[in-house]
Amino acid sequence: PAVRGPGHGVWSYLGGRSFRASSLAFITSNGVLAELQTITQKIDVGSNADSFRTQYATVMFVKPDGTPIASGCAAAVGKRFE
Repeated sequence: PAVRGPGHGVWSYLGGRSFRASSLAFITSNGVLAELQTITQKIDVGSNADSFRTQYATVMFVKPDGTPIASGCAAAVGKRFE
């Protein structure tokens, strides 16, 4: 089975409480790099900075040589926990 590693990326400030984030994760199968996953999204942080939402994100999967495999969209919400 394929295993997704941790995603790493960057956030860019868009103004107000909005950010653009892009992350990359490696997906391996039997210890061999099989795919790359890229997620790009706009993140809106809540007024108390303890929550966020992403109304739309793009998700791309490509082979190590850059050949596209699949793409899709996503949405997310998050809340700070202690």
